[in-house]
Amino acid sequence: MKIRMRKTIMLALIFAIMGLLVLSYFIIRNSDNVAPEIIFPETDVLFMEGTDTAVLLEGVRANDDKDGDVTSSLVVEKTFISDDQTTIKVVFAAKDKSNNVTKAEKTYQYVISPENQDLQPGAKFKIALINNLGVENLANSYSLLLTKEGHEVTAIGLSNDTPVPETVIYVEREGMGQELLNIFKNATIVVGNVADRMNIPANGANVFIVLGYQHSIVPSI
Repeated sequence: MKIRMRKTIMLALIFAIMGLLVLSYFIIRNSDNVAPEIIFPETDVLFMEGTDTAVLLEGVRANDDKDGDVTSSLVVEKTFISDDQTTIKVVFAAKDKSNNVTKAEKTYQYVISPENQDLQPGAKFKIALINNLGVENLANSYSLLLTKEGHEVTAIGLSNDTPVPETVIYVEREGMGQELLNIFKNATIVVGNVADRMNIPANGANVFIVLGYQHSIVPSI
C-alpha cells in the first residue's frame, strides 16, 4: 500500500513538473523581450540654442515587432553640446507595452541664438570710437586696426567729457567685448551706453570705446 502511494506521489510530482515546464515554455515563447527600433528621417536638422527639444522628435519614429507603432513613447532623454558649440548630440529613448526600452543617439548641427552671438569667442562688433585726447590720427588708426580684425567702426567722434587715464569699453550686456581686450589691453569693460555723449550719431553701434591716455599712442597697423 505504501509503495503504491509513493508511486502515485512520484507520478503526481512528475506530471506537475512537466506541467510547469510546458507552462514556462509557453510563457517564454509568448513573452516580449525585444525593444522597439528608433527610425530617423533622412533630412538634416539644424538646432538653435534656446529651442524646445520637442522639435528634435519631428519625423522620428519608433516601431516594435509586436506592438507596432510606439512613436508616442519617444522622448529626448539627454542632450550634449560640443565644446565648440557647433554640434549637439541627442539621446532618444522609446519603449513598448512590455516596457522594453531602447536608446539611440544622433548628432545635429547646433547654432548659437542671434541674441547670444555677441558673447561668443571671436564675436564681431559695431563700434563707435570716442576720442578727445587731442592725439592726431589716434581714432583713425584704431579704426583701421579694428576693421582689420573684422569689426565695423560705425562712428568716430569726440565728447565733452574730460579725458581720463583709462580706456573704457561700454557694452550692451555682461560678457560682451572680451575680444576687444586683445587690442585695448587692460581697458575696463562696463555695461552701459554713452551714445548721448558723442558729438555725432552712433549709427547702430553696440560697443562704445572711450579712449583714455593708456591707449594714446597711435598703434601700428
